[in-house]
Amino acid sequence: GEIKVEIEDDRVLVISGERKRQEEMYQKTERWMGKLTRKFQLAENANPNAVSAVWRDGELTVTVEKLPEGDVEGLTLTVESPGRR
Repeated sequence: GEIKVEIEDDRVLVISGERKRQEEMYQKTERWMGKLTRKFQLAENANPNAVSAVWRDGELTVTVEKLPEGDVEGLTLTVESPGRR
């Protein structure tokens, strides 16, 4: 199968994949088949440009680096008082 690890909307980690059915000659086997999608909201201090993934021995390990201290981007809003413009 194929596994994709992507960043959507700058802060959403998306892991998706598909495993196709394979004919196997076992008495009994249990394997996940079909499509899979999982989404994770990244922490505010996560660096969406520094994500790596490794598939080893049937296990996916995703590593997301933290932003350097003080580099966390915030959102600035203008707040107006009622009656003032």
